[in-house]
Amino acid sequence: MNITITEAPGNISVIRPEGRINLGNTDELLQKAKALYEQGARKMIVDLSEVESMSSAGLRTLLSVAKMLNKDSVSTGGNESREIAKSRFFKLASPDPDLKNVLDIAGFLELVEVYDDLNDAIASF
Repeated sequence: MNITITEAPGNISVIRPEGRINLGNTDELLQKAKALYEQGARKMIVDLSEVESMSSAGLRTLLSVAKMLNKDSVSTGGNESREIAKSRFFKLASPDPDLKNVLDIAGFLELVEVYDDLNDAIASF
């Protein structure tokens, strides 16, 4: 998997993985997000426009990134799902229809803001 990192206006880090996200490469995605966080990034979008498929390990990695970005925000009493849903710091953009369906079935549309267009995700911050 190739991962491209760019910065959008407003200090928004855009992570664009390409190909399949699965158990064999999710650590690379998580490490890149952690490195951005350690360098001060507090707003991230994962652009899924070049992702062919995603396993449950990929879904778990996205939740880990959302939690990492949300840990500085106010807690809602330990309810992890509610904390992620309230995060203003992590968004997903441009999943293809099949991937968006997977995100829906997995409950991501309730937990993380998902935008059909990267520019809409950027404007949402």
